[in-house]
Amino acid sequence: DREGLRVANKEEKEVYLPHTPDGYRAWERYVAAAVGRYKGKVAIWMIYNEPSGEYDKGAHESYAQLVKVAHQTIKAIDPAAGVSLGGSTSGMGSIKWFDRVLELLARDSDCPTGCFDLFDYHTYGFADEYGEIFASGPDEPPTAHRDFAAILEKNGFGAKPIIIKEGATYSGSDPDAKKNQRTVALQTERDQAAFLVKRAVYRLAAGVRQVHWSTLLEQRPGHQKNPDFSSLTGLVYNGVPRSGACRPQDES
Repeated sequence: DREGLRVANKEEKEVYLPHTPDGYRAWERYVAAAVGRYKGKVAIWMIYNEPSGEYDKGAHESYAQLVKVAHQTIKAIDPAAGVSLGGSTSGMGSIKWFDRVLELLARDSDCPTGCFDLFDYHTYGFADEYGEIFASGPDEPPTAHRDFAAILEKNGFGAKPIIIKEGATYSGSDPDAKKNQRTVALQTERDQAAFLVKRAVYRLAAGVRQVHWSTLLEQRPGHQKNPDFSSLTGLVYNGVPRSGACRPQDES
């Protein structure tokens, strides 16, 4: 039922975000049904995914209310379950977006704890970006754990645990694709493995509670024919250049 919902996705125009009383009541019913079904089986509920990248810039209030309704509904049904804000992408634009959301939650008298238990951010990058992530290219300052921790502290949520539910680098290459203004050049599985370990060490040392890898198995059936950054991040797949050439010494 799309009544009371607003198109929020900037590209596909198929993601609807509640912004009216009827919309929020529909959202509450959905959350209650999901949590009731999986009570005791889900440890953390994340409220949407990467909303700063999915939604229009003016959707801060709608998202904050979405979090509030979800938190109250989840805790009423399964008090032991954790509630995480939707993962933040890297980049100062996303950090500023979540800063505004945190300001709104901090001012809401119905949310004495902020209506969330954990903060989540995502770290995708090249093999040499395990400590910091360049959002748009070398002309923009890299973002790091300290940037996310700073906005939590600023809004009174400095004690909230931070987790990383997504993040990866790739193996293989795609000379026709770019990420952050950089060509998706050949990275070996050794490079990918080193990134996995170094990223986890850096983030855990900074105070992150959990560090997850985004993809175990390659998820798109056409990735071998049309590889790109995201479709080559799975750990169970021997990524190779598009030409099919692969030096065994690089993949040992």
